[in-house]
Amino acid sequence: MTAEMTCTDVFICGGGPVGLLLAYSLARQGISSQVAEMYERKVQENFGRATTMYPRTLELLEREDLFDQMAQIGFFARNATTYKDGHIVPGRGWQILWKAMKDSFHPYVLNIRQKYSEQVFRENYEAFGYQVHYGWEVVGYDVDTSIGDGYNVTVQTQRVGTDEQNTVRCKYLVGADGGRSKIRRLSNIRMEGDTTAFNWVRMDGKYKTNMPFADAGVASIETESHGNVLWVRLDHDAYRIGYVLSPKLYEKYGDNITEEQAKYEAIEAMKPFSLDIERVDWMTCYGIGQRVAEKFFSDDYVLLAGDAGHTHSSGFAQGLNTGIHDSTNLAWKLAGTIKGRYQPAVLQSYKDERRPSAQHLIEIDKAASAAISGVIPPRYKQLAAETSPNQVLRTILEETAPFTVGLGIDYPDSILNRPEQRKIMISQGSRAPDVLLQKPGALLRTRLYDVNKAPGLWTVLVFTGNTATTKPALAQLREALALESSFAKQFGHVLRFLTVIPGTAPSVWSALGGPAFGKMFIDPGFEAHDRYGIPHETGAIVVLRPDAVLGFVADFGDVGEINKYFAGFCNQ
Repeated sequence: MTAEMTCTDVFICGGGPVGLLLAYSLARQGISSQVAEMYERKVQENFGRATTMYPRTLELLEREDLFDQMAQIGFFARNATTYKDGHIVPGRGWQILWKAMKDSFHPYVLNIRQKYSEQVFRENYEAFGYQVHYGWEVVGYDVDTSIGDGYNVTVQTQRVGTDEQNTVRCKYLVGADGGRSKIRRLSNIRMEGDTTAFNWVRMDGKYKTNMPFADAGVASIETESHGNVLWVRLDHDAYRIGYVLSPKLYEKYGDNITEEQAKYEAIEAMKPFSLDIERVDWMTCYGIGQRVAEKFFSDDYVLLAGDAGHTHSSGFAQGLNTGIHDSTNLAWKLAGTIKGRYQPAVLQSYKDERRPSAQHLIEIDKAASAAISGVIPPRYKQLAAETSPNQVLRTILEETAPFTVGLGIDYPDSILNRPEQRKIMISQGSRAPDVLLQKPGALLRTRLYDVNKAPGLWTVLVFTGNTATTKPALAQLREALALESSFAKQFGHVLRFLTVIPGTAPSVWSALGGPAFGKMFIDPGFEAHDRYGIPHETGAIVVLRPDAVLGFVADFGDVGEINKYFAGFCNQ
């Protein structure tokens, strides 16, 4: 059949949550896309049942105006409990993670099954006039820059089970098509890593149990027979139970464990608590592989995101969280590059930031999946005589909690994350703390993350410090920013300014002796200044990336340094 040809900015292979979120994020920034998913929608909804979202993921979704919709569906888990032999074990298990969540205004996890996350992402994407092309697979692609019109990739697609074909020309091709990625294979990108001997069962459904605090959100049961058993309260009326298929059980059932067999072992795993299974919605038995793609870029115009670039166990619920971090990291860089805002190094930084993060995750997962499966990881062998896998799991959780919940993100130094002589408490490349501010005249406070949301834009925060002493320096700053050579003029198309004034301020002019830099907000007790480590007597300028990562810090007199910073990667 003759192929139809269309053009789009970005072709996304994969209609799961990572691909849908990327497409939606691009649409918000005015970038066109086409999403192709080889499975029909009803089939796709049965795959990849990720469920738990950590605080940083929720912050990122909030910045995309998606969190409120998901909050109407999911279950908020604010605590976790661990049991052994029917008794609570204090200080062990998932509750350790909650200690690392205190710096966020989302100090919990949101349990929402993947098909509902996909529904929210898809509906918001479709609201821009797009549709997901279910039942279409990529059969090949070519990269050719000779035409010179920017559409450097030609993608061939085919409707599954037919000879109907389409050809799509695009500026970039993104493979967000899971662990068996077709784009990765077509690009001849190897996966580096290993397959473990561990096999796990996950089963969602409607259950009843006499286990205390079954509706608290998350629980674990330490067993000898089924590893560290997982219990999760899901959305609607559903729960998840997960357990290890030990070598003995795997020998008994193999890869083809039936639903009835899985239900029987779930009941055994929950003992001494009872388990009444009223309904099973979905189940899987899978072997654990830990791999990362050798590269996230191919031919300059082909990228990988989510499970297409990294696979691991669901032990610490990192799959979807990491995929969302990939998607939100990539979206603003890709959109800005297509618009001509950025030099090539900005898009290249996606691989420099996200691949090392995936590699770190894989190393954590190697230890975590072993401990959950009842095996002492090699790194902890010296403790084997004195401890148990469950105690080792506690140690792993304590060591990795900030990274696991996402708030401890720490990207390497680069043109985007430039450590300079001016130091504050937060290092460049780290998550920018969310702090409480006050609108002029308002009695209630508002969050920084609520007032600096703008798709694809950088935030320049002017922390004024004590204006009784900094007013002259602020006047000089205002003059410097008014120059045509300043970054505010040269790169204003990618910036938004916010002014943070401590104490009380009846008006901007009474506090600053002139207009604010962008909108003004009050920091009544210097809390925001102190959280960022801004000296009261000098103030400072803090530059936040579109993904709320700290990029650069400067004194009021260092406008020239900020000019150099933005000139290092921005086009005028």
